[in-house]
Amino acid sequence: MSKRLSLPAAARWLLPVAWAAALAASAGAQQPVAGPAPKPASAGVYTAEQAGRGQDVFGSLCTGCHNIGSQSGATFAKKWNGVLLSELYIVMSEQMPKDDPGALTPKERIDVIAYLLKLNDVPAGKDALPADPELLKKIVIDLKGAGA
Repeated sequence: MSKRLSLPAAARWLLPVAWAAALAASAGAQQPVAGPAPKPASAGVYTAEQAGRGQDVFGSLCTGCHNIGSQSGATFAKKWNGVLLSELYIVMSEQMPKDDPGALTPKERIDVIAYLLKLNDVPAGKDALPADPELLKKIVIDLKGAGA
């Protein structure tokens, strides 16, 4: 004769509910979160004026370690094509200039990024690129024909 475990009525419905909730949570954790696709930089995300200021900053503060060749064409595309602008901004914030990391102001950083986009034939637009890493997460560097 088998002995049957007797559960209180409340516990009989609670176990299947807890099991279903655990299954749903597990399935939800495996699903990618859908969101809007990042805007391509080629849609014109910086102004020509920003790029001009960035050229000045690059010329005065960056050329000790970098040259135009290392920041354009296939060399630049290999590292940055398909990457969010926020990543470039963070690298510049934390590592540039090499002799004084973090010394560039947010305005200087974003102007240099605008110049780098211009150097890589990304067209300018009518709106200035924001110096906000959260907003830059919504823009992807898309270099067409740059050896990518």
